[in-house]
Amino acid sequence: MKNVFIVSSTYGGERLGLQILAQISKDAGMETFFYALDSMEEENLINVICDIKPDIISYSAMTYEHTQIHGLNDKLKKRISFISIFGGPHYTFNPEEIEKNEHMDVLCVGEGDTAFKTFLERIKTNSDFRQVSNLIVRQDKTLYKNKVAPLIEDLDELPFADRGLIPLDKKGNRFLGNYCSFMISRGCPYQCTYCFNSAYNEIYRASKKKVRWRSIPNVIAEMKKIKQEKGIDYILLADDAVNFLPKEYIMEFCQRYKAEIALPFTAQFRPNLIDEETVKALKEAGMICANCGVETGDEEVANKMLKRGITNSQIKNAFRILNKYKIKNYSQNVIGLPVENPVENAMKTIRLNIECKVNYAHFTLLVPFPKTPIEAYCRENGYLPESVQDLKPSVFIKTTLKYKKEKYIRGINNLHKFSSIAVRFPFFLPLILLLIKLPENIFFQYIYFLWHGFYRTVILNEGKLSFSLLLNGLKQISGYLKQYK
Repeated sequence: MKNVFIVSSTYGGERLGLQILAQISKDAGMETFFYALDSMEEENLINVICDIKPDIISYSAMTYEHTQIHGLNDKLKKRISFISIFGGPHYTFNPEEIEKNEHMDVLCVGEGDTAFKTFLERIKTNSDFRQVSNLIVRQDKTLYKNKVAPLIEDLDELPFADRGLIPLDKKGNRFLGNYCSFMISRGCPYQCTYCFNSAYNEIYRASKKKVRWRSIPNVIAEMKKIKQEKGIDYILLADDAVNFLPKEYIMEFCQRYKAEIALPFTAQFRPNLIDEETVKALKEAGMICANCGVETGDEEVANKMLKRGITNSQIKNAFRILNKYKIKNYSQNVIGLPVENPVENAMKTIRLNIECKVNYAHFTLLVPFPKTPIEAYCRENGYLPESVQDLKPSVFIKTTLKYKKEKYIRGINNLHKFSSIAVRFPFFLPLILLLIKLPENIFFQYIYFLWHGFYRTVILNEGKLSFSLLLNGLKQISGYLKQYK
């Protein structure tokens, strides 16, 4: 039997959740294929898939990717016969999609590893799959809705991600070079209003452990396997925050990693949980770069509106520690927030990053995803239309929020393109404050993307600058901008 996985894009990286599902598919004896919508023209992709004649097409989408995914599925359904299954964040929080779209056969809510495995087993044996946990199944115009099973407690039960799904060998294929991502843990216990985790945790309120982690032998075994097979020279720890792990776990992991893997790596942190002993151990194990969420420099907005539960002093202390141990660091920031003057708010964030001496500050524009608390706040306070489901927003291009003054919209869209440069070179601030008054233009957009790609790839993560990498980057930028005209 044949199973085709489809996503909107790989965004120049890996999709670990999907790669685990692909391995589950292969372990079930399925001939498994993978395509991203942005990898070729849609008509060519349709012809390729029709030639494969798949039994199953497995779609994964985040919100705002789903519209294009649905369009492709509708066209394929008119050409060939197959069972379609949809999973990922969008469908977890919008399961009603299957009620609105007659071409959707199965929808998975929540953590899908076990459900997907059972689903494939039932398909292979031609058994009834209408009663599989987490699935909503359409058969004979009837929808069968099943309860969501508890979270997987033992992550060691999962197979290693299929590393052949998204090739490493194409030059410039990944923006960080010859690396692989690894996820030690799953879950986040916090309730940030712009994130899906608060709603996700509500789905799994009966599960006692929101954050779960693999055993150290299991993690090291996967890393060893990939290091030997792929010859990677860099590792990215993709956990929401590595310091969600117990301290004793981190200390043991560092010892094993240093002795058995010994590759440079980067990790993500929650700043209020950073401590010197942990950072020192990770540094000695090979960590060369750390990523921290600053989000906003306005403490009142951070804690009343965004529910971050973090103070500016904790953020400053986190970067003080990272800089003390000479670890390259990277901050994540969100601007274009639902406040009266978004430019003034963004300047507070820029100044906090400057004060923290952040090496690279990454800025995105707020996209208030449907069914998140921040989306409800924006809608209730007049910053959004009644529905945002049909919008096609981008965190990299322009704000979707409405502000009372046009100059705020132009100002925040332009400031976004220069915010990172302002942090790295504060003496440019007076010039930047003049530039943001100019009309929005594509030149500013290319400055943003090229600076982001260069600094994050070459400076922070010690990737090799090459003509092919630059060419591929420009191609990706151009393709991305075309999608959001």
